[in-house]
Amino acid sequence: MEENKSKKLSWLWIVLIVIVVGVLVGVFVPGSGGDVELVDAKMTCQYNSLMGGFEADITGSVQNNTNSDYSYVQIEFSVYDENERNLGTITDNMNNLAAGETWSFKATSLGWYDYKPVSFKLVEITYW
Repeated sequence: MEENKSKKLSWLWIVLIVIVVGVLVGVFVPGSGGDVELVDAKMTCQYNSLMGGFEADITGSVQNNTNSDYSYVQIEFSVYDENERNLGTITDNMNNLAAGETWSFKATSLGWYDYKPVSFKLVEITYW
């Protein structure tokens, strides 16, 4: 009987330690939480007659809401035409986003689109 009680207490401690470690990892590992967030974003699109296609820019800001400095931050968006076809991704990145700082980004398409981009969705913000 005493042995069963001891085994149950051992398992309880193991479970408790796993929970505490999981919480600490979520708090202290860069990129694991929602602490760097998109504040605002808008897309502009224009036709480039010289290149024969559409180009798009997404501008906005990202806020570092932590007490940590990050050496690298990247934002990635998918862009869509009027028929909700995914036309590809647009990214921007920077080095050294300090704690509490706001980054004003401009993500520019690297190619020319045959279809006009009319909407976008945030794919992810990567940071470390």
